Amino acid sequence: MLSRGIVLKRCEVSDLEGGFLRKRATLADVAALAGVSQATVSLVLNSVADARIGKATRAKVQKAAADLNYRGASKLRQGGPSRLVGVVMDEFHPNRFAAAFLDELRDAAWEEQCGLLVVSTRGQPELEDPAVATLLQQEPVGIVYASLFPKRVAVPEAVANANTVLVNCQDTLDRLSSVRPDFVDAVVSPFEFLLARGHRRIALLNHEHWNLFAQDRMTGYRKALDAAGVPFVRSYVRHLNGAPDDGYMATLELLKLGEPPTAIICGNDRMAFGAYDAVREAGLLVGGDVSIFGYDDYDIARYCHPPMTTVRMPYSEMARWAVERLLNPGEATVNRLVAGNIVERGSVGVVKAAGH
Repeated sequence: MLSRGIVLKRCEVSDLEGGFLRKRATLADVAALAGVSQATVSLVLNSVADARIGKATRAKVQKAAADLNYRGASKLRQGGPSRLVGVVMDEFHPNRFAAAFLDELRDAAWEEQCGLLVVSTRGQPELEDPAVATLLQQEPVGIVYASLFPKRVAVPEAVANANTVLVNCQDTLDRLSSVRPDFVDAVVSPFEFLLARGHRRIALLNHEHWNLFAQDRMTGYRKALDAAGVPFVRSYVRHLNGAPDDGYMATLELLKLGEPPTAIICGNDRMAFGAYDAVREAGLLVGGDVSIFGYDDYDIARYCHPPMTTVRMPYSEMARWAVERLLNPGEATVNRLVAGNIVERGSVGVVKAAGH
């Protein structure tokens, strides 16, 4: 019997065949093409009867799915999964990473005729050990050990001794292969994007110093500055907790500088939402006077005014790499970094010339 607080969930397997971890359309792709949220796509494609979704929206989602040849949960095999992939995650907190990554991991596993057995442990040893023991009794082909936030982790011995891949975290003893977003590139690519549009006074709203991904972002910022020959301005960098209010206050302070930045790279879309408010409060235009770059690509980002330019996290790529690594384990430890994709919208513009 599982201890209180542990969540154990079994996901079924799809009826897909052929093509080892081939590139295919995701739920996010269907949502983007239809111009709706991923939750709406899921409700439509799973034929949830009491969902209050209009006929026109349903038709758009179904057409987008057909155009992209999307194959998701609708073709379940009656016999159940032939194999299982175990997933140990510290939190199912309402966070974009957990929901989006598990959705992509399920799809990647289904393509290999694998179901998922998912355990949430809150990172507590008294919950983790019995949960992992229960999971291993199911004899999974391997284990995905995932963290809600990127960090170094002390992996339980039972997990370390199994066929395991880490996602969004890295083994402190470097025994296990891992995959996580490339947070160095998460700053370098937006910085280069802004440089190409004439920006040189580029600020960074980063996360708190102790975060692994904040350290990587700082490395990327310094790397981008050096490559462009742009001097480092300490007042252009703020370390925040990631909330919209922090983004708002930090942006107000940046705009009061003698030479305020013409562009701001934000560590997540939530801080960027706050930055939008601060720019407007200062009587300036987002994308006109001050360019703003987000990260995560929340569904709401496309509905901002103007729609937000951001970086989409590589959920699908990480999930598919993890499954491929589990099914084809190598002897050498590999720490894989995967870059996100820039989603260009209206919040980044060409820098205004002096006097204009």
